[in-house]
Amino acid sequence: MTAEPLGPVVVGVDGSCSALQAVDLAAEEAAARLTPLVVVHVETGPGDSQEVLDIAAARALAEHPGLAVSTTAVVGDPARALLARSSDAYLLVLGHRRDARFPALPAGPVTTRVVHEARCPVMVHRPVDPQRALPSPRPVLVGVDDYPRAEPGIAFAFEQAALRGASVIALHVRAWRTPEAAEMLHEAVSAWAGKYPDVPVQLSVQYGQLAVPALAEASMDAQLVVVGSSRHGGTGPFARGLVTHAMVDLAGCPVAAVPLP
Repeated sequence: MTAEPLGPVVVGVDGSCSALQAVDLAAEEAAARLTPLVVVHVETGPGDSQEVLDIAAARALAEHPGLAVSTTAVVGDPARALLARSSDAYLLVLGHRRDARFPALPAGPVTTRVVHEARCPVMVHRPVDPQRALPSPRPVLVGVDDYPRAEPGIAFAFEQAALRGASVIALHVRAWRTPEAAEMLHEAVSAWAGKYPDVPVQLSVQYGQLAVPALAEASMDAQLVVVGSSRHGGTGPFARGLVTHAMVDLAGCPVAAVPLP
């Protein structure tokens, strides 16, 4: 059976340092999957889109010379234009905000809207603390909420870990101790662990914690944190937009928001 071809990796750029860091991340993702990279700049007024696009494309090709890179300029609302691309993209990649010198400030409105409304996974670049001693390779962290609704995020985390030669840490958080928590987490992860037997897995259930601080702390030692994102809410903490939004602002590594059913 022939594998279904992946859609492209799409990265939004605006000329900022944060966007260029997103280009680096997007180019790595596209090269790892042998899929094209599409660089998009949305004009909201007079400006030189071509220069912004050329700089971004040259940066991607400098690190990945064989990568298929195309550029496109669109006029209009940036969030709406990027959301339209999410219909046929494998992955959207964005910077956290225009000014990368202040990563602790909240994400910009375009990033926030796209993360919560995109039809494909959205990866947001977040800087890693260069002073922190980290294991190598760092793990991929995934927040697991109610199963089976969390399955798309778990699948994405295992795929990422396999590509990166990393392990997976599956984290489930509950305010109080319940006997079924560990069983649920094991059931949620076991099928994907079987599909990726070469990916080491660590299960972590934390009681007496809130989702945001637990995930934020664990992300400091990860290379990627995967959370669910849904426009329709959800019964568990990881499915709610509040946690996804917080991780985009607080994580100690890039964040992948995966649409949930």
